[in-house]
Amino acid sequence: MPVRYALGAVLGAVASVFATRYAVQDVHDVASDDTKHALTNHSSVLTSRARRIIWSVAIAFGAATGVLAADRDWLVAVALVVTAILTIVQTPIDLALHRLTRPATLAALAAMVVVLGTRVATTNVSSAAPIVIAAVGVMAAFAILHFVSPRSLGWGDVLIVAPLSLAVAAVSTSRVIPWLLLACCTAGAHGLLMRVRRGDRFVPFGPHLLAAAWLAQAVAV
Repeated sequence: MPVRYALGAVLGAVASVFATRYAVQDVHDVASDDTKHALTNHSSVLTSRARRIIWSVAIAFGAATGVLAADRDWLVAVALVVTAILTIVQTPIDLALHRLTRPATLAALAAMVVVLGTRVATTNVSSAAPIVIAAVGVMAAFAILHFVSPRSLGWGDVLIVAPLSLAVAAVSTSRVIPWLLLACCTAGAHGLLMRVRRGDRFVPFGPHLLAAAWLAQAVAV
């Protein structure tokens, strides 16, 4: 294995450790704060088995992302890494608490803005214009859907599509629509399964947006 792939795997695994630690600690802090959060659902507290699964999957996921990023253009590589870290942080939080932590989303958005700004500074404005236009379109559509039906689409989902749409569009603007379709289809299937098995009507949309965004960037077409 070339050195760059090995280094990418190591760096990805290390980054995933910090991201997972943040996610697990956030779930623990919120679930233990009985005065501010009335969380009576035991699924909001991560069991030791759930923690082991999260750690194992996150480290493997981070290493795989590092290997993929090592062979990409720097803009595409950074977008993929940002998406992976955001996925590792937000997925367990949304699954356990049915919310998305805003600091992680804003940090990812800031990272993508800096990356795109660097691309503009080193090339030209026209290289980033299609990316920004696609991202603004997605964010506007999600904002409208939130105001029409806030119970169906939370504000956290609206915010998280900002860095994700920039990251996906950075690879190719043609992947934005497939990303959203994949996220909606997997969320619909998940919701149907949960309703049949448990009678639940709500499933978190964040993990589906995140996983689909990562796949849209990682899979070569």
